[in-house]
Amino acid sequence: MLTRSLSKLMLDSPTTAKLVPMLLRSSQPSQPPNYLLLIPEELLTNIFSLLPMSDIGMLCLTGSTNLRDKVMVWITTTSCSRLVMVSLDKHVMDQQAGYDEWVRVCRMFGLLCKRASMLCSTSTRLRLLSSWYSKLQCLVCDKMDRDWARLWGRLGLAAATSTFTLGWDEIEFVRVDGWLREVEGLKAEDFGIFFWEFVSSEDTKASWLSFILRTNTNPSSPVALEQQSASLLFSLLGPSRDNVFLLPPSVK
Repeated sequence: MLTRSLSKLMLDSPTTAKLVPMLLRSSQPSQPPNYLLLIPEELLTNIFSLLPMSDIGMLCLTGSTNLRDKVMVWITTTSCSRLVMVSLDKHVMDQQAGYDEWVRVCRMFGLLCKRASMLCSTSTRLRLLSSWYSKLQCLVCDKMDRDWARLWGRLGLAAATSTFTLGWDEIEFVRVDGWLREVEGLKAEDFGIFFWEFVSSEDTKASWLSFILRTNTNPSSPVALEQQSASLLFSLLGPSRDNVFLLPPSVK
């Protein structure tokens, strides 16, 4: 009688398909916490200041959005600028050795900014580069003569841009062109320092040259297209505007 009563309750054992997920969940180890995210901001800033910029940039590629956000915040701090400046010697800043070191650290800074902003849109990334670099420029060029500071600021931005935009597709050139004109106040004649001086890839140089010639010449102009291109090439790759007065009248 008891057996018949239990059978009426229809007590069935759970199926194997239902047990497997439960067993898997119980057997999986818990995800270890990201200890870097648990470190106080002040201590994390000190840790970053002891690391090479290349290692800090690699932290942005680990897949942690929170860690990347912390790096982006750190780039805006004086601690980051001092790390970039640590190898600069103010006594040789007006010499070739100082120039070479300034270009080197700005290239590294551009690569750091590239990795930190890689998930942002192109326009946002360029805006961030301007903002981040302006902080560094102010600290490095603060005590320089006005014209010398302007030259060094332009050189550093060009060096940083060369690594920042390396590998970008040609469809993004329009954004870079607009950024240089509108945000940095440059003209097409000033682009040579950005896309030839510090770019080592011949393919990249050729792509930029084709883009600049295509977007800065007018086929419907009364001036021949060849003459427009020649004038633009002279402005891009020829002597600086400050030295043009030294050329013979037939060339001017």
